[in-house]
Amino acid sequence: MRTAASSSSWTLTVFDSGATGAALTTCSVTLGALGWQTDYVWHVRYEDNHGNWSLWSTPTTFQTLRQPPAIPAAVVASNGAFADRVRITWTGSPGASDFVVCRSTHPRPPRPRR
Repeated sequence: MRTAASSSSWTLTVFDSGATGAALTTCSVTLGALGWQTDYVWHVRYEDNHGNWSLWSTPTTFQTLRQPPAIPAAVVASNGAFADRVRITWTGSPGASDFVVCRSTHPRPPRPRR
C-alpha cells in the first residue's frame, strides 16, 4: 500500500507498506506517520508467487482526523478548603470547546459517556 498527498504525486509517497509476504486485506498506519486533518490518496497491489505484480488499484481518498486538544494541565482540587464543595481548576487547552469532569474513588475512572 502506498499513500501520497495526491494521486498525481506518487513520487512524494508518505507511507509505503513494502511487500508484506502475505495476501492481506487490511493495513494499519501507526500514529505519527500521517499528518492531522490531511487529505491522502492510497492504492494497493498484489504480488503472486512468481514475483509478478498486479496493476495498482484505483486510487481512493481519505482524510485523517483533526488533532484533539492538548491534555488539561495543572489540574488542582481545593482538597478540603471548602465545607460545601470542591473547586477544581486547570490550564485551558487552545481549541477546546467543551470539557467533562469525572468524579470517582478510583484513580482511573471510566471514560465518560456522551
